[in-house]
Amino acid sequence: MNRRQPKRIYIGFVPESRREEEVKSMFTSVGSIVKFVLYEDEGYVEYETHEQAREAIDRYNGARIQESKILVEWAEKRLNHMNRERRMGGRDRKDIECYNCRGFGHI
Repeated sequence: MNRRQPKRIYIGFVPESRREEEVKSMFTSVGSIVKFVLYEDEGYVEYETHEQAREAIDRYNGARIQESKILVEWAEKRLNHMNRERRMGGRDRKDIECYNCRGFGHI
């Protein structure tokens, strides 16, 4: 059975004072981005290939943006309830855009 290799990564602990263009430019340097979503202090990047995503993790996990050390890892398919609440930062779901469909009210 051939398993699909992931292409989507999670970016955490991004300083809220950063500019979105700055962060996107940083990750674009690795390869072609299919989707890029950045919330207040976290986001997701989907690359065209698994290799590009792997390179972004290797290159940027632990890197610093404005003196803050960021976390870059594979995006999880499903978040458990505790992780979801932590990653949502206590925000209401109706205020958060869905990564996949860009709708609101669900994740």
